[in-house]
Amino acid sequence: MPDIWTKHPELVRSLLEEGGLTCGVAPRVLKDRDPSWTCIVDGRMISGDLYIHHVDELLKGPTQMSLGSWLFVVFGIVALIGRLWVRVHRVRWMLA
Repeated sequence: MPDIWTKHPELVRSLLEEGGLTCGVAPRVLKDRDPSWTCIVDGRMISGDLYIHHVDELLKGPTQMSLGSWLFVVFGIVALIGRLWVRVHRVRWMLA
């Protein structure tokens, strides 16, 4: 499940709790996450964990972030570059 990076983690957690999620529980997917900043989703269509982080933690460097978080960021960047490449080449193909 996703990590939420925000400047206001307390606000995000309270909004998630008001939305019906259960927060402050032991993580079920990524065991090394802080339980006080973990919220769980148990719905019919989707279930899993949400992990809330302060954005300043992102800037501390790779020793502070887990390998999974860095892989998620890198995968996201690669996916965006791939989508842009396809879009640019599709437009060129259509104009040719």
